[in-house]
Amino acid sequence: WLKPSRLERATGLPKTPVAMPRARNQLLPAVIATAAVAVLYQAPSFVAPRRALLSAGLLAATGVIGSEKADAVQSTAFFGDVLGPFEVAKSKRSIVKDKLDEMGSDKVQKAKKMVEEQMKEAEMIRDGVKENPQADFSNTIRPLTLSDLRLATNDINDIMDDKTASGTQRLQRLMINARFKWEEDLPFPETRKGEARSRGALRNERLLGNLNDYIALSKELLGYLDAKVVDE
Repeated sequence: WLKPSRLERATGLPKTPVAMPRARNQLLPAVIATAAVAVLYQAPSFVAPRRALLSAGLLAATGVIGSEKADAVQSTAFFGDVLGPFEVAKSKRSIVKDKLDEMGSDKVQKAKKMVEEQMKEAEMIRDGVKENPQADFSNTIRPLTLSDLRLATNDINDIMDDKTASGTQRLQRLMINARFKWEEDLPFPETRKGEARSRGALRNERLLGNLNDYIALSKELLGYLDAKVVDE
């Protein structure tokens, strides 16, 4: 038998363990699920699903909305109505007239053409690799390509109002990141002796994923150029 503690001897009552509140036990799995969803949210390839998962996770964690409403929010999210951070709805996008006049339409069209050309090049590489997984497109990797992309997208950023610019800047960062990644995977890997090897299945999978991300992001960025022009 265990000896009674000093508290038990003083009070004459045995000390009983305190059970963890049920609310805490129920909240922990919801918090873990929400954290897992937040990781998925960072990947560009999960744009539509991540919104639905995040919405569902938050609803489960709070427990304040009924299951019917949760289902409705998930359905809405899958169709893209729930926007993430720094995403701007088409109706909220604005080009500032003074900024557009200052930059000049020629410079804006040049920036647009640059984005379109790089997007078409990415589509050509994607289609070529799909047809022939060992197709060689190493000649498309040129010096200053990323620099040219940054300058062109900077010009697009500069004609937007502050809210809209946060959306184009987000796309700019994601596009540069995606292009950098697919340029890393596009060349054939080499042995220690410098001999070229075939691209593996996983390498091609990453390559195609980043190409698809880049193309989708480019199309979204070009859509911002259709925003209404306003006087600030």
